[in-house]
Amino acid sequence: MATVSDAPINVVDVSRDRSHDPDRVNILMVDDQASNLLALRAILEGLGENLIAAHNGEEALRDVLDMDFAVILLDVQMPVLDGFETADLIRRRERSRHTPIIFLTAYEQNDVQAFKGYSLGAVDFLCKPLVPEILRSKVSVFVELKRMAMKLERQAEQIRETERRERERLLLEERQRWEMERLRAESEKERKRAEELAAADRRKDEFLAMLGHELRNPLAPILNALHLMRLHAGPDDETGVMRELIERQARLMSHLVDDLLNVSRITRGSIHLRKTRVNLRDVVALAIDSMRPFLAAHRHQIDIRMGQEPIWLNGDATRLEQIVANLLQNAGKYMEDGGRIWLTVETTPGQVELEVRDQGIGMSADLVPHVFDLFMQGDKSLDRSQGGLGIGLTLARRLVELHGGTIAAASDGPGQGSVFTIRLPTLPPAPADVAPSPSSAGASPPLHRRVLVVDDNLDAATSLAMVLRLEGHEVSLAHDGPAALAAIARDRPEVVFLDIGLPGMSGYEVARRAREDGSMKDGLLVAITGYGQDQDRQNCHEAGFDLHLVKPVDPTMIREMLAFPGLL
Repeated sequence: MATVSDAPINVVDVSRDRSHDPDRVNILMVDDQASNLLALRAILEGLGENLIAAHNGEEALRDVLDMDFAVILLDVQMPVLDGFETADLIRRRERSRHTPIIFLTAYEQNDVQAFKGYSLGAVDFLCKPLVPEILRSKVSVFVELKRMAMKLERQAEQIRETERRERERLLLEERQRWEMERLRAESEKERKRAEELAAADRRKDEFLAMLGHELRNPLAPILNALHLMRLHAGPDDETGVMRELIERQARLMSHLVDDLLNVSRITRGSIHLRKTRVNLRDVVALAIDSMRPFLAAHRHQIDIRMGQEPIWLNGDATRLEQIVANLLQNAGKYMEDGGRIWLTVETTPGQVELEVRDQGIGMSADLVPHVFDLFMQGDKSLDRSQGGLGIGLTLARRLVELHGGTIAAASDGPGQGSVFTIRLPTLPPAPADVAPSPSSAGASPPLHRRVLVVDDNLDAATSLAMVLRLEGHEVSLAHDGPAALAAIARDRPEVVFLDIGLPGMSGYEVARRAREDGSMKDGLLVAITGYGQDQDRQNCHEAGFDLHLVKPVDPTMIREMLAFPGLL
């Protein structure tokens, strides 16, 4: 038997060469039978790790002094030092105290052996003959654990090296500390300055909102009074020209207030859209109608080239109308009276192109790239003072971009007119609109409604009430919150026009209470206010208002709204 084992032992000794790959983990195989070591080597060779063979306990102890192992495969039955004795000595050495040990035995395992082995820190018992798959699986677990431990050790070494380098830099950092302190002081100063600027910006926005409210309030009774004067004017009345002049200037003031508030929205990037399915043809028609008084005052003619088919967009109808109106107003402002404007709308698959062309003063090549910049205006000479704050085109560009489109400007030079082109994505065609039935078509008899007007501005409240009474409506008045709630409970109005900035009790609180107590359960609550920012509209919605109108409100729009049969 000795001669059989001598040759294999020499083969296994080759694996004890200490020049093994350091990037691999070590596995120690301890068995006094060379054939068993060869078998273990054949099973574990596919793992690609360093396989170290020991023929007895003494060799194993020497190996654990020199090397770290992922796992030790330890035969139980060995001469001189058996497996249990070898394991006990391995555990007594600090370097190998926690190395996993798997006992291998050719004898049937009993409870006494198991207890003794586990008490020595064994992690498993395997009986011979070994099942290769099971052995490889168990050893692979400890190989991976060892590899992770080695990785952590390398990371720890890197950390230690980094710390060493950091310590070497302490002297340099000490020298630079005064500079860092100075930079921190400057940074703190800049932070405080930024906070002060932010606070100033908030105060500016609050001031602009209040300014807009205060400027709009007197415009409302002025336009209401003009509307009443127009209704009472006889055929020979010679004040019509003066009324139109006053109305134009009042609407110009309203437009300037809107521009003033839009400056804040643009600079803060707080313009928000309420997108729905919108027909661009309707938007263009409304924009043209809104600009007709301005165009007529300057005797401008407008040529419209647009097909009859609906052009559907996913957009905010109010903002889209504002875009077109701004372009039309820009064209009319920078053109001699009696000029011509061309508005062309053409569609291509998935896109619509809207072009506004004029015969105006045109633009220089230097101005074209900056025409959409905030506060940018062209000719600023005194004889070219056309009003406005220079934000109309800036706002138009921002609104177009929010709709996913583009806007471009072009001009052949001064005196050659200008062209503004908008491109917007379109939606697929909508189902055909249902034609009105004969019973719903034609004129309907005027509707007379019970209306409550609430405003602490006596002129605004009285003038609006006079307009409504002339239309045949039954109108009552209130000038503060408690009086409004009492009037609602007493008169049960169908429609309440309610100012927000009331003394004592705000319009928001009036609306909430009227909704909560049921006195306006089915009625229409309309906010008429000088506060017109997006947050104001949101606050109105949350308080229970159905509509939010910004002063000054066109009396014609109120008349048409109250005449709509489906209003309530």
